[in-house]
Amino acid sequence: MIKPNGYTVTGVAKETKKSKTVIRDGLRLKELSGVARKALRDSKINKSIGALIVTIPDKKQQDKFAKEVLTGGQHGEPMSVRKAKEWKQQHYMKELKGAPFPLDQQIDPSWPHSCLTCPHFNGNTPERRQGKRSDICLNPPHYKEQERLYEMRVSAKTKE
Repeated sequence: MIKPNGYTVTGVAKETKKSKTVIRDGLRLKELSGVARKALRDSKINKSIGALIVTIPDKKQQDKFAKEVLTGGQHGEPMSVRKAKEWKQQHYMKELKGAPFPLDQQIDPSWPHSCLTCPHFNGNTPERRQGKRSDICLNPPHYKEQERLYEMRVSAKTKE
C-alpha cells in the first residue's frame, strides 16, 4: 500500500489522522512470527502487543516472547500491554550506556559488526526503534557474549 501506490507513512498518517507510529506498527504486523501472528488473529493479543513483539529482530525470540506474553511469564495469566513492555525491556533489550567495551569496535570475530553497525542496534533501525532511545541492543544474548569476549581480551593483555 505504501510504496507501490506512491504513499508515504507520513502521507497515510495525515490522510487517516493517525500517528506515523500507528501506521508503521500496522504495516509491520505482517512480519510477526507464527505464534504471535496466530495469537493476534485469534484475538489473544492486541495490535499494541503485536507491535512490541514484531520489533524483536529474531523470529524465534518473537515466538518466545509471544508465549511469555500469553502465559504471563511467571504469573500464569496473559500480560497487559504495560506488563509486556516492561517484560520486553527486562528480557529482550540491553541498554548500551555504560557498556564495558567500545561500541565502535568489532569484538566478536564471528559477528561482522560493531555495536554501532549491528542490525540489532536500535539506532540503526529507526523504523523499528524501541521508543525514542537509540542506545539499546535488541540482542541481549549477543551483548553478553561481547562482554565475555572483551573481558577475555582485556585479561589476555593484562597477563602479557
